[in-house]
Amino acid sequence: MAEYGEDFLTGGTATTSDDIYGDAFKASNGCDDNTATLYMTGLNKAEDQWWKYDLGAGITKTANRIRICIFNDSNASIKEWNLYGSNNDSEYAEITSGSEANVADNAWVQHDFENTEAYRYFKIIMHYNYPPGSWRPDAFRGFREIELREDISAPTEITENIKPNKKSYTGYNCFIQQYIKNKFNNTLPYKLPDGTLW
Repeated sequence: MAEYGEDFLTGGTATTSDDIYGDAFKASNGCDDNTATLYMTGLNKAEDQWWKYDLGAGITKTANRIRICIFNDSNASIKEWNLYGSNNDSEYAEITSGSEANVADNAWVQHDFENTEAYRYFKIIMHYNYPPGSWRPDAFRGFREIELREDISAPTEITENIKPNKKSYTGYNCFIQQYIKNKFNNTLPYKLPDGTLW
């Protein structure tokens, strides 16, 4: 079973595509560890709206779990969304997407997903909300709280032998070899800094 770290949306800066309500429903309310506050965009916004978090210079994280504390009243919630990551705040890659059911206000929803890329910027784009009875693209979008977490599980040990350079390796050595090969596109044997051939 995968193990996940603590929420890493802390110490950075939250912004939004629409802050018409100012401090009342500001972007930072969505990650203040307080489900009594909420982040929300304005009404009559037919286009997609986004919420973004900047971890700060020199900080990157690999998101593998998202948790959202739902805000749900007669005019506001969140339905379909996409999560993106970036390291320059201009080119974003999609990490995952989701669609929420009409759950109760203050309920938490959670999604786990595969991702190996670390990013500084994370942006969630909200396409629709969910007022009771109908999906509406023009109503408020928002949430009470959002969390992102990394998968901190230990690497899966590989038991199959491989024989680069007439040597046999198992377990974590094999895992490291495969990581080097995949990450840096190197072919085995690979020379380590101490001159050892892998």
